Amino acid sequence: EADKVLLIEGETDNVLLIEGEADNVLLIEGDTDNVLLVEGEADKVLLVEGDTDNVLVIEGDTDNVLFFEGDTDNVLLIEGEADNVLLIEGDTDNVLLVEGEADKVLLIEGETDNVLLIEGEADN
Repeated sequence: EADKVLLIEGETDNVLLIEGEADNVLLIEGDTDNVLLVEGEADKVLLVEGDTDNVLVIEGDTDNVLFFEGDTDNVLLIEGEADNVLLIEGDTDNVLLVEGEADKVLLIEGETDNVLLIEGEADN
């Protein structure tokens, strides 16, 4: 179990920048409170340029999967092919919560199978 998987309070340019091929970018099997919590300004929170199988796989119960309080340019920018962008099997409160200004919340340029797949209960 984890409270905060990625907690970023200041300004950042690239939080997760993956240019090659990856199978699992964020694989979380336990219960978590905040998977991605960004309170400051960020340019690219998740930038995946290569082919990926699973960008966010969460099997446990979570409170906030993507929570952004500051201004962001690209929350999820995926240029390659992806099988599962957001795969959530447990119960969640907030899947995508953006309180600040955002230019692109979900920008997918390649082929995708499942953009948002939620199998459990979700509030927002």
